[in-house]
Amino acid sequence: MRKINVTMLLSLNGVIEEPAWTFPYWNDEIARFKYDEFFASDALLLGEQPIKVLLPPGQDILVGGSGALLNTLMQHDLIDVYCLLIYPVVLGSG
Repeated sequence: MRKINVTMLLSLNGVIEEPAWTFPYWNDEIARFKYDEFFASDALLLGEQPIKVLLPPGQDILVGGSGALLNTLMQHDLIDVYCLLIYPVVLGSG
């Protein structure tokens, strides 16, 4: 059965928007993780409003981007795997 996997890029104070701030922390370990994660999936769910889609059996589904989308998926208990990449920085307000 397919799993829905979420990877969140977070600052210490919970900021997830505009992930360009993570670039200075990019390293080989993170690159390998993201590479493996990407090729373990064959679908990517993006956007503000999830829509019901019937997908053929396959690999895991990655969720990228939207906090609103993540909240909706969480409310319906649809996320199987959470991976939090927490960066050592405090940004704006989170």
